[in-house]
Amino acid sequence: MPAPAYVGEFPLSPPAGLNDAELREWLAVACELDRVRLQLAARPSPLERISLSVLENVIPLAPHLPGKIGRWSRGILRGTHVLRGVYDAIFN
Repeated sequence: MPAPAYVGEFPLSPPAGLNDAELREWLAVACELDRVRLQLAARPSPLERISLSVLENVIPLAPHLPGKIGRWSRGILRGTHVLRGVYDAIFN
């Protein structure tokens, strides 16, 4: 079994013998690397992107469906309108 690509990258520790300025610069680069790794880990997969785009196109049609799903979505829609009206009355 091949080794994972990240072997040797963790834990990230500074090289020995850095002065204060070099250590500060190394920490800044390490923080930026950590941010990039987080962004790469948190990005949606292609399947997630496709499913989100499908949901964005299907959800507006849900209140027009017959049966329980249509009634349920119409009830949610009415509830959101009521809550939005209450929110606007209180905070605006």
